[in-house]
Amino acid sequence: MIDLQGVTKTYPNGVCALDGVDLHIEKGEFVFVVGHSGAGKSTLIKTLLREEVPTEGEVTVCTVAPSSCTSYEAAFEMALHVTVAEVVVIVLSSTAGAGVSS
Repeated sequence: MIDLQGVTKTYPNGVCALDGVDLHIEKGEFVFVVGHSGAGKSTLIKTLLREEVPTEGEVTVCTVAPSSCTSYEAAFEMALHVTVAEVVVIVLSSTAGAGVSS
């Protein structure tokens, strides 16, 4: 299970890559990350992998918040029992489903 609640990522140069993203992906769901250049796709994936830390909001992977992990490796280990297809299902476009912000 992956859950994002109010996730915002603003870089030091002022660029807002994610703005209040709410997303819930259940185990077994199949998801894609698509969108135009600069939509926040890479930032979203990096946030799930704990390579980036959100400026605001909370990210939960497999019922454990990665912020409670001591390292990137621990967060990755948490997600090992989730398939790539289960991790990657987000459509970041103006026609995206309710609850997904780009």
